Amino acid sequence: MARFMHERFHKSTNAIDISQKDNAFTDLKSTAETPKILRKSPACQWAGTKRHTTPSIYTKGEFYPHPSRLYTQVPQSKKLRWGVEESFHTSIFFVVREGFLSKIGLQTLGLVSSRFREMSRDVPRLLGVDFSSLTQTRLGYESQEEIDNNRVEKLSAAAVYYGLDLGLVTRYLGQEFTGLWRDTDAILSRVSPLVSKSDADHIKRILTDGCPAEFDFKEPHDNKMLLLERGNEPSIDMHIGAVNEMLNEEERNNHVIPFLDGLYSSRP
Repeated sequence: MARFMHERFHKSTNAIDISQKDNAFTDLKSTAETPKILRKSPACQWAGTKRHTTPSIYTKGEFYPHPSRLYTQVPQSKKLRWGVEESFHTSIFFVVREGFLSKIGLQTLGLVSSRFREMSRDVPRLLGVDFSSLTQTRLGYESQEEIDNNRVEKLSAAAVYYGLDLGLVTRYLGQEFTGLWRDTDAILSRVSPLVSKSDADHIKRILTDGCPAEFDFKEPHDNKMLLLERGNEPSIDMHIGAVNEMLNEEERNNHVIPFLDGLYSSRP
């Protein structure tokens, strides 16, 4: 399996190195555990909503809203689309999430690359993580000195649940991420007399659809893999302290959403 994936799916990149034996699982404990069924969670505002997945795949209970409900609250503009070209990388996540691979299959997948190794371990585990508390008001955020790993774990669980659709994760989180607390009609009524109709229309579009006005791009698979292999700019490692301080400030103010690294390469 590892040889097949290496030869057939990754000829254009250097992402795979099945010769690195330290990428193999040393044990199967992380994939052998069955996620606990999360039947009750008072922290969740979505309790009682209809789940959009089959019970055989998800064991979280009926706590999280259907994508259609999220899109009803925050519609998606047809002029704003971005995605990655279909490939094995964008498909294997769903194979792992839906439980189609045995423990041995997950172990073999971990031999392909370090990214697949992380994804194969993280995804089954994250299926059992209750992330409903993410919708609660963050208390004491202003004194946060570093990004909370527990929050990153929950955000990653939400991403797994919603199929790595970051738009759905953003809609689920709400609050500052969607700005639904803004009174768009009141803003427009105050602004419209002061600007041209064209400017008022743009302001309405910004408040409802977001920015940019139009964006339609499907990124080639090879381009994404090339950027992943290239990694961060050298200046980031040179000033990692300042970078971490800046990222902490952005995260505590809900300006960015951090995820576990192993999920990104499988993002559709």
